[in-house]
Amino acid sequence: MKKNLTELVFILDRSGSMGGLEQDTTDGLENASKRFGYEKIRRMIEREKEQYGWEFLFLGANMDAVKEAARFGISSDRAVRFENDAQGVAVNYHVVSETVSRMREAPCCASIGAEWKEQIEADFQKRHHR
Repeated sequence: MKKNLTELVFILDRSGSMGGLEQDTTDGLENASKRFGYEKIRRMIEREKEQYGWEFLFLGANMDAVKEAARFGISSDRAVRFENDAQGVAVNYHVVSETVSRMREAPCCASIGAEWKEQIEADFQKRHHR
């Protein structure tokens, strides 16, 4: 388990093919980019959402995931903080797998419900007694 893993970004392509499905697991160092700042990335995300119907999920550890996602233009209902250990990451992949499966089976214009992240939130809160 990589100790400094800080964020996961899942991009769900709703254009029909799911060919654009992408998942990025990062250590946060891309945030130090001199080529792509938050505003440029935000514009790129907005373009993909508007032109292609992409959905973006932001999963962050060791940070305020909702606040960080907002900097990229990802809404709070698409962001969640997770516990950065084997169990937390396993919960993430399970939840995202289920979410992607539901999106693939859903009608074209269906949206991800806000409940997609409840299991991740419950896991984090249980282990932090919040």
